[in-house]
Amino acid sequence: MLPRSLAEAMPLPWQQQMRNLLAEFHQAFGHVQWPVYRVVPSRYERLANLDDDQLAEVGCTVEVGDDGELEYRLRDGRRIENPEEHQVLVSCLDPIPPRGTQPPAAPPPPAW
Repeated sequence: MLPRSLAEAMPLPWQQQMRNLLAEFHQAFGHVQWPVYRVVPSRYERLANLDDDQLAEVGCTVEVGDDGELEYRLRDGRRIENPEEHQVLVSCLDPIPPRGTQPPAAPPPPAW
């Protein structure tokens, strides 16, 4: 997977070479029944920093245990030790701006 806006920003000879390589690949494997892939922008986050929607996305729940501490669990009920250190992949907004758009301006420096 390549971000389209970045690939389109490459020099034209690079784009043409990539097009030729992909055409060769599809010619060699066009007969294969391809699965459908869903690709979403994602980032790593510590489990303890996730909100309820993100926890559901990664298949975890959080409960208050008998000792009053939060317990993070997988779908099968297994407890996750050290959720503050356990990293998971969660979806996020695409950090790469579409081609032709300007990235947001940097904030002004503080006025001391």
